[in-house]
Amino acid sequence: MIVVKIELWPFGEGILSEEIGRLEISNLTGGDVSDYAVAGHIAGDEGAGAPGFEFETAVEKHARKDGALSLLFKAIAASPAAQASKREYLDALLNAMDPSTFHGPDD
Repeated sequence: MIVVKIELWPFGEGILSEEIGRLEISNLTGGDVSDYAVAGHIAGDEGAGAPGFEFETAVEKHARKDGALSLLFKAIAASPAAQASKREYLDALLNAMDPSTFHGPDD
């Protein structure tokens, strides 16, 4: 299992640290290419109006030779927050496009 803690260190002081999130990555299958369960939670930030959330997802067919950092990146990319960011980006991109510039094969 890989555990990643996200801590807030006010004024850079570890003595004041507070865990504000955690990501746990658990191996589901063995072998050179494996599947992983991902569970995480992020604390809310009342001052910023951001709610906390918990999530579960999966990373499938990760080549173990790619290493733990690659697995961590895949786990983060599979999180609901990352997926929402992708959707927001794509929505903004589509909204910014000018339909009059689209051309079909007969144009």
